[in-house]
Amino acid sequence: MRNVPFIYYENWVILFGKDRATGVLAEGPADMVDALEKEDQTTEECYTPIVDLSDCSLSASGTPCNQGGSGTTSKKRAKEAEGITKGLVNMAVEFGSFFKKTNTTMEEIAHRIGYAQDLSQARKLVNGELAKLRLNTNDRLRAATLIVKDAERVDLFFSLPEEEKIEWVCLLLAGCV
Repeated sequence: MRNVPFIYYENWVILFGKDRATGVLAEGPADMVDALEKEDQTTEECYTPIVDLSDCSLSASGTPCNQGGSGTTSKKRAKEAEGITKGLVNMAVEFGSFFKKTNTTMEEIAHRIGYAQDLSQARKLVNGELAKLRLNTNDRLRAATLIVKDAERVDLFFSLPEEEKIEWVCLLLAGCV
């Protein structure tokens, strides 16, 4: 591209200027999104261009540089704003579903931790409950060892009424259960 003349250079300088805006009219990314949302709310008839190109000089080919008008710019900007807005809405929806999934997972983990904690407490109470039954020490310790090995046995043991616990423990010690 060296030594190649840019015949539209002066017009590009007027249109694009510097690549960074400074001063009163400068806007950051957040300001840009707000401006695009406000622009979506207005109708196309109310569109006013940011830069007035009516006093633009003729280009090298002799045609006015603002040929094409602001009508196409308005439609283009509106489509761009719609795309950005839809993208932001889609991203917000995705974040919402992600947080719902996270909450569900956390509730499940909390439930499982709670169950494990309850099971641990129940295992500690097994020996005390067996002591209430009329068992000798050897049978009580064997029954306690067999019961605490399995969570289902702990749950069943504590779900039984007092009069059935002794029968179930005897079946467990006999190897029938």
